[in-house]
Amino acid sequence: MMKSFSLNKVMAMAVCCLALAGNAFAVIPQVDGVYQIGTCQDLRDFSTLVNGGNTSANAKLVADINMAECSSLGNFTPIGVDAGSKYVGTFEGDGKIINALTIHLPTANKQYGGLFGYVGSSGVVKDVIVYGGFKSSMQHVRDSVQSE
Repeated sequence: MMKSFSLNKVMAMAVCCLALAGNAFAVIPQVDGVYQIGTCQDLRDFSTLVNGGNTSANAKLVADINMAECSSLGNFTPIGVDAGSKYVGTFEGDGKIINALTIHLPTANKQYGGLFGYVGSSGVVKDVIVYGGFKSSMQHVRDSVQSE
């Protein structure tokens, strides 16, 4: 006899199996194809997603984020860390605050940092506040964004 499973059950089992396998990459919730970023882990995962090639992903901050809550995971890698992964999606900050951001750049040729490194000409970053506790050892860290 063949059992049928709903899509929700299949997705729940997949997420469970990924967690059990020790996969540190969490699933970021989406609404209408827009990633809903509400935790420091969501923001880190979004950076990994963009820097891994999904440069046109759209996101919205749905809560203030204190990056100190993820400090045990190390420093944050900028979204669009270099010209090869420049961000071309839309990032809606919705007036939310990102606090205690510490930046990490993995190699010397990745020279611009901040919440975003490189943003392409079609990329949009709006209404986000980076406040307090911003740290980095890089030469070219900015409170703005490198764009083309």
